[in-house]
Amino acid sequence: MQEIQEAAKKISSEIESELLKLQKRNLTMDEKLADTELNNIQKAEFLIEDCADRGVNFSKEDTDKILDFAGNHENISDTVQLVTDMEEIQRQRDSYGYDFTYMTPIDTKEAALESYDRGEAVYLLYPDNTEGMAESRSEIENFEGYFGIEKEPSPDVVREQNSELIPVSKEIALEMWDKDLDVYVDGVRAESREDIENAPETAKLYLSEFQYTAQLEFEKSQRGYVDRTAEPASKNPNVIGNTPYKELGEKGQLEYFKDLKTRHALNVAKQLDEDGVKFSGLKKGNVTTITINKADKEKYEAAVAKVKASYSKSKEQAAEPKEQKVNDKKPKAEPVSKNPNVIGNTPYDELGEKGQLEYITKLKTRHALNIAKQLDEDGVKFSGLKKGTVTTITINKADKEKYEAAVARVKESYSKSKEQTAEPLADKTPVPKPAPKKPVNIAADIDKAISDSNYELYRYNLKQAAATVIEEHGAEKVSRTLAEYISRHDYDGRISEKNKEWAKSFDIPENRYPPVFHTHPAVLDGFITEAQVQIKALENSVSQPELPDVCKDKFLLPVERVELRDDHRGIPETKYYDSSVNEYFVDGIGWLDNAAYDREQKFSELSPKDFYAKVTQINCSYVDTEGRTGQIDVSKKDYDILTEKTYSKENSEAYKAAKDKLEQRKREAGIKPKPVEYYAVRQTADRKFAVATISADGLVTVAKAGIATIEEAKKALLDIYKSKQSTVKCEFVHPQTLDEKSAEIYRSQTKELPAVTYRITPNPDKKSPDTHILQEYVKNGDDTYAIGKVMAKGDYEKCNSRLANLINPPKIEAPVKTFEIYQIRRVDETRDVRFEPYERLLKAGLKPDFKTYDKMYEADVSMLSGKSTGEKLESAFYVFNQERPEDFKGHSLSVSDVVVLDDTAYYVDSVGFKPLKDFIPLEIQQSRFLDTLPQTLKGIPDNAVELEAVSDKALKLNIPPEIIREACDMVNGGESLDNMANAYEEKFTEKNAPAEEAPEIEKPKPQKKPKL
Repeated sequence: MQEIQEAAKKISSEIESELLKLQKRNLTMDEKLADTELNNIQKAEFLIEDCADRGVNFSKEDTDKILDFAGNHENISDTVQLVTDMEEIQRQRDSYGYDFTYMTPIDTKEAALESYDRGEAVYLLYPDNTEGMAESRSEIENFEGYFGIEKEPSPDVVREQNSELIPVSKEIALEMWDKDLDVYVDGVRAESREDIENAPETAKLYLSEFQYTAQLEFEKSQRGYVDRTAEPASKNPNVIGNTPYKELGEKGQLEYFKDLKTRHALNVAKQLDEDGVKFSGLKKGNVTTITINKADKEKYEAAVAKVKASYSKSKEQAAEPKEQKVNDKKPKAEPVSKNPNVIGNTPYDELGEKGQLEYITKLKTRHALNIAKQLDEDGVKFSGLKKGTVTTITINKADKEKYEAAVARVKESYSKSKEQTAEPLADKTPVPKPAPKKPVNIAADIDKAISDSNYELYRYNLKQAAATVIEEHGAEKVSRTLAEYISRHDYDGRISEKNKEWAKSFDIPENRYPPVFHTHPAVLDGFITEAQVQIKALENSVSQPELPDVCKDKFLLPVERVELRDDHRGIPETKYYDSSVNEYFVDGIGWLDNAAYDREQKFSELSPKDFYAKVTQINCSYVDTEGRTGQIDVSKKDYDILTEKTYSKENSEAYKAAKDKLEQRKREAGIKPKPVEYYAVRQTADRKFAVATISADGLVTVAKAGIATIEEAKKALLDIYKSKQSTVKCEFVHPQTLDEKSAEIYRSQTKELPAVTYRITPNPDKKSPDTHILQEYVKNGDDTYAIGKVMAKGDYEKCNSRLANLINPPKIEAPVKTFEIYQIRRVDETRDVRFEPYERLLKAGLKPDFKTYDKMYEADVSMLSGKSTGEKLESAFYVFNQERPEDFKGHSLSVSDVVVLDDTAYYVDSVGFKPLKDFIPLEIQQSRFLDTLPQTLKGIPDNAVELEAVSDKALKLNIPPEIIREACDMVNGGESLDNMANAYEEKFTEKNAPAEEAPEIEKPKPQKKPKL
C-alpha cells in the first residue's frame, strides 16, 4: 500500500509540474528563469527545450546530468552556464561526423587516459563513423579526436539477446503459464500465477524459447480444419521430432539433451524415429536440444551408440587422405545459414571438436566484420555470430597465428585511416567543420510568414502567408503543428470554437512539448482558418480513388460478433465485439472468418501488419441508403475506401439516416434485440461444479448442479450456448460478475415485501426426472413466509418460464368477436354444388366441404345489428346484398354461402340458415379457441358457470390439459382457475382412457398438438 501511495504521489507531482510549465510556456526565457513558482529542475527543462529548438539535442545521459545538477545547485546561473558549455560541446560532437549511439563520448585526452589506466576499453572514434580499440597509452596520446567507451546495454537488451529467453506480453505469459510453461519476470522464474498477475507494468516477461516454440508447434498441429484454396502454411523448420512436446509427459518426467551439434542431433533424431522412440527437438543455429521421456533414456542411449558406430564405419570407408585437398582452394565466403546474424565461411560443426576451438568474444561488430573479411581473404576457416553490438568469432586453435596476423592487417588499415583522417590538428590547417543542419521549426516559419505579410498596422495578407508555409512544409505538417498548438491552448477564448473542434480530429501525443508561437493568438486564429481553407482545397484537387458502382450507395455495417475464450480455469467466457468484416481471403490460405484469421496470424509468426498485407479480398456487411442490409465481397483497397467513406464527417448524416431506416425496418418486421442471459461456473462445497444463472426474479440460481469436472462444466456451458444462440445473447462471465449483475437487478426492484413470492430450487426428490421445482411462499402477518404450493416442475428452463409469467404476466386484451363469410370456389369441380339448397345436397349424398370454400370476408361482429344469432344472420344477409362494404370482394350473399358466427357455421339456404356441425376442421377450431383462451379466462376468473362452459368446449375440442394449465398460469387468476385446471385434467384423462375390452378398430389419424 505504501508503494502505491508513493507512486500516486509521484504521478500527482509530475502532473502538477507539467501543468505549471504549461502555464509558463509563453514567457520569455529570462522571465522563466526569474519566475519564483518554477523550481530549478523545471527551469533546466526549459533550457534543454530551448536548446532543442536551436537544433541541439542532448543524449539521455547528458539530460539526466543537467537535471541532477540543477536539483543540487540553488543558483540557477550555475545551471545556465553548465547548459551553455554542454550545448557547445554537443555542437562540436554533432559536427564531428561520428554517431555516438553505442558509445559514451570522452571529450578530453586526459579523461580517456584515466579510463584506460582503470582498465576500461577505450576506443578511438573517427569522423567516418568507424572506431578502433586503443591498444596502448601512446595511441591515445597521439590521437587528435574523440574517444569513447561502449555503453552498457540495458537489462532488457541483455535479456532479449539471450537466446534462451524471448520477451512476451502479460496476456501470452499467463496463457502459457496455464499450459505449464516456465515464465520469467525480469529474468527470474515465476513461482506462481500471482507473480505474473501482480508484476508491475514496467516489468519484462519472458518465456523459454524452446518451450514456447514447441508449444506453438503442438497447438498448430491441433488446429481445427479451415477450408483453403491453397496449400497450408509450412511448419516451423527449427522444430524436429515425431511427437509434440506437450505429449511427451509432465515436466518432471522429461529429459533434456542440450547443446548437441545440429548435424549429430539430426542423425540421432533419425535413429530415434527408426527405433520408434518418441521425442521432440528444437534447432538453434549450430546446436540442437532433444527432449525425451525419462522412461526412454536407455533407448536414447542405444540410438546414440548406433549413430556413433555409423561414424566409425564412415571413417573406415572414406579414409582417403584429405590434407592435400584442404588448401587447394580458399574456402568460398558463401553464407552457411540463412540466419542474418551468422557469418563465416565454414559451418561451426566443421571447425573441429569443442576442445580444438578458440573463441574470440565481445568484438565490436564493425571491427569483427573487418576481421572476418580479412580471414576470408587469407583462406582461414572461421564461423561467427552477431549478437546486437558485439560479435563472437570461432576458429580452430591451429589457425590462431593466422587469425592474429589477420587482426594485425586490419589494425594496420585503421592506422592508414588515421593518417588520412586523424593527423595532428596542430600540424595542419583545421578542416572547417560542416555547419550543423538547421532544425525544422514550423512554428517559427509561420510567425515569420505572418510578420512578412503585415502590409500596414493590424493588416495582414494571411492568404499569402498560409500559401507560403504550406508550400514549404506541406499541408500535413502544417495542420498537425496548428492542431497541436490548439489542443494545448483550448482554454484560450481568442481561438474560435470552430478551429478548436477541427483540432480534435488529430491524435496529439501528450509526451512532447507543443510548438511555441510568438504571433498574437487572435491573428494566429485567422491564419489557422485560412490555412484550413487552402488545405481543404488542396485535398479536393487531388483525385480520390472511386468505389465501384455497386458500392456507391452502401456503408459498412458493424455487426455484433462473439468470441469464446477460456479463462485461467479452462471455462469459456464470451467476448462480444462489433466488426463489419465477415471473412478475409488470405493469399495462400483462403477464406478465413475472424476467429480463424486471428489464429492463422498468431501461428504464422508474422506481425499483424505483415499478415494483413497478404489479404486480397474482404467479405463485409453493409447497409445501403434505403436501410437494406447484406454482404459483399470487395478488394482490400475498396474496403479501405468504403471505411473512409463510412466514417468521414461529410457522410455522417447520410450514414445515420441509413441506420435509422434499418431500425425502422426492424421495428416494422417485429425484430427486437435478443434478451441477455448471464451464466457462470462456480465450485460448490462438495468440490464439484455448478452452472449458475440469473432467474426471472433477479436472483442467482443453479441451473445445473453436480458437475464432476472442469471439462464437463465447459461442455455444459457450450451446450447452453448452442441451444440458445439463435434466440438469446448468452454472456458467460466470472461468478463474481454474475453476483454483481444480480445485485444491480435487486437494487432496481421495490424493497416492499410482496404478499406472495416464488423461488426456483433443485427438486428434493432426486429420483424424479424433474430437476427443479418452482416453490410458492406466502407472506404471514408477522412478515415471515410460509411454504405454499409447488407452481411448476421440470427442468430449469420450464420453471424459469413459469416464474417469468408469474412475475410479469403477459398483457391480455379482451377477445374481439368477429364473423366470417365463406363462398364456394369457382372451379369445375364445384359447378354442381354452387347455389344449391341444403335439402338438395343431402338428397345427392353431399354436404358442404370446407376444402372447396374460400374465406371472402372477416369483420367485427359489431357491424351487424340485432341481439340474437338469428337477427345477426339476417342483418348479414341484408348488409352483404344491399349495403356491400367496399372491401368485400365476393358476390352478394346467397344460397350455398357459409356464415361463421360465434364459432358456429351457418349454411345460407333458400329460406333461412342451416347450422353446420362439422364444417370447420378440428385443427382450425382448436387454434381459434386457443387464440382467445387467455383473454376469455381473464374475463371470467370467478364465474364458475362460464368456467365450466369453457372447460366443456376445450374437452369437446380435445385440448391437452397442459395447454389449459399454461393458459391459467398466464392469467394468474388464483385458486378458481387452478381448481378448473385440476378438474379439467381429470375429465380429459377419463375421456381418453382406453376401454377395458374395446374391439379392434381403425386407429384415428394423428392430429397436431395445439399450441397456445
